[in-house]
Amino acid sequence: MHDFPPVFPDFPTPRQRRWFGLPARDFGAPEVRGPVRFLLWLNWQQAPALAIASLLAVLEFVPGSVGPYVVGTIIDQGILADDFSVVVV
Repeated sequence: MHDFPPVFPDFPTPRQRRWFGLPARDFGAPEVRGPVRFLLWLNWQQAPALAIASLLAVLEFVPGSVGPYVVGTIIDQGILADDFSVVVV
């Protein structure tokens, strides 16, 4: 465990990384008291990316849930009112 977390010599330092011309965040020293704490620290550092990815994942599944609802509503309205033109159109 003496080399945890591993050192990546090809990984750029915070001063070398730039995103849209903004200086990179300095993440500080990682939490290395255990693997769970390290993963929690890593997730905390990536919180904005995780939030955006979660939001996009939810938005991805909205059309899949709205489509069957709309089709079911149209069929129910046509069958209950005995108006099959609603179903056909």
